[in-house]
Amino acid sequence: MPEKFSLYEKDYELADLDSTEMAFFEQQLALLFGTVDSVERQLIMERKNWILAAVRAVKQAIPSHPTFRGIYAEDTELGFTVIRPVHTKRGDGVGAIRDTWEHAVTAETWADWLCSSTANTGYLLDKRMGQIILGLKSFVSPEPLASEVQFSIGRTKFLPYDFRSIRLGDNKNGVAIYPLPTMFVMPSTDELFADLYADKTGTENLALLGLTIGLGAFLKNTTSVTWQT
Repeated sequence: MPEKFSLYEKDYELADLDSTEMAFFEQQLALLFGTVDSVERQLIMERKNWILAAVRAVKQAIPSHPTFRGIYAEDTELGFTVIRPVHTKRGDGVGAIRDTWEHAVTAETWADWLCSSTANTGYLLDKRMGQIILGLKSFVSPEPLASEVQFSIGRTKFLPYDFRSIRLGDNKNGVAIYPLPTMFVMPSTDELFADLYADKTGTENLALLGLTIGLGAFLKNTTSVTWQT
């Protein structure tokens, strides 16, 4: 029987990684996130064990149980990369695959952020990929506009999360990065939904900090493609 891992009272079956797969994981994880003094990289490395569990869970969830090869993954192998806009859908009533993290927000208003074409409704991930969400990062200067977020993954609805402190740049590099509780989203299984609350009106440029783990055939796409669910 596969080993199991529990997160928020949900069990995930974990596939084994052989010594070669573990070597790819150990050697490549830090390479995805900046220089040695990067706050983003530090957050990633602090949650290394969670990320390893996510890789094993996604490998188990994909029927072919693909061999893990990290950033060198071929089409039918398992790889990982930072979460890109094209790995999410935008909550504007269209539910289209994103091509940018930019998102219009209105002051003192909750609005769909990660959403299907139906308001207040999440979307299934492509069956070729899963995600581990670890935090948020904003590229808006001089300060981010959004201030609270609420996630739902499957039947689990998290409490609203206040990340206004992101504006303080309260880390050694003074950057707009803020950690969140670790969240797993499995391939074509649980619907992912998130809405944002903003203190100011404008165009936010808020990104998910984390990893997309999936088949090389999916991760290699440079533009949005039709998802398979």
